[in-house]
Amino acid sequence: MYPLGIWFSRIPGANLRIKAKEMVVKESEKRRAPRHRGKLPVKLTDGKGVTRDFSSSGIFFETDRSFSLGQPIEFTIMLEYADPAGPIRMKCRGEIVRVEESGQKIGVAATIDSYSFEELQQEFKGL
Repeated sequence: MYPLGIWFSRIPGANLRIKAKEMVVKESEKRRAPRHRGKLPVKLTDGKGVTRDFSSSGIFFETDRSFSLGQPIEFTIMLEYADPAGPIRMKCRGEIVRVEESGQKIGVAATIDSYSFEELQQEFKGL
C-alpha cells in the first residue's frame, strides 16, 4: 500500500499523484518509442549539435543555436558505423517540442516526423 495521503493513478500514459490536499499531475511519457542514450553528431541548417538521447520518433540534442517551441526543423544525424560500407547520413524533418536553456548550451527536443538515409560520397568518407 502507498504511504498515507499519497495516491497514484493507474491511467495509462499519465502519472497522477494526490498528496495531502495537493494534486500534482505529470504527463510522464509522451514518447512513442523507447529512448537510447548516445552522443551522435547533428548537423543543423546553420549550426551543429550533439545528441543526448534519441528514438525512432524523436531526438534530444545540445547546441548553441536557439529554437522556438513548435518550430519546424531539418537536421542530419551522422551514423558513422551503421553500415559496414561506410558512414551514412540520416536526414530528418520534425518539430521542436521542448527547449531547455542551461548555461552556454541549449537542449532541444524534437520529433522525427520523416527521415531518409543518404550514403556519404566517397570523398567525404573518413572525415
